[in-house]
Amino acid sequence: MSISYTPNTKLAKPAANDTGWDVPLNANAATLDGMTAIGALCVSTHETPSASLNVDVSAGLFVSSTGAVVTYAGVASQTIPAGVTRYLYLTDAGVLTLGTAWPTATQHVPLAVVVAGASAIASVTDARIVCRSCTR
Repeated sequence: MSISYTPNTKLAKPAANDTGWDVPLNANAATLDGMTAIGALCVSTHETPSASLNVDVSAGLFVSSTGAVVTYAGVASQTIPAGVTRYLYLTDAGVLTLGTAWPTATQHVPLAVVVAGASAIASVTDARIVCRSCTR
């Protein structure tokens, strides 16, 4: 097997007619999942495919309206009510909130729009904004 790598993230690339790519592809998936721009503050169904009304929110950092870096610890298995749409966001203080719309008068960090069916999550739409300039 002849392995080459992408220039920025160093993901493995198969050569023409290579076989046995399960290990490098699994490593690529783990690398991507661990990247802050992809994995931090990510909302996903608790199981894949969804078999409950629960979502997980991964840990991450964000910059509050005061410029402070806030750490959010994440949550495993946040329940969404059946048959509704919920807007998941963090308050400026880092509190996970499930709203019926995005707040218009308060600072917040949008995470996702989650649509729940009768017994499982129907969809999760990513609403994260990943970049803001700051000083540290």
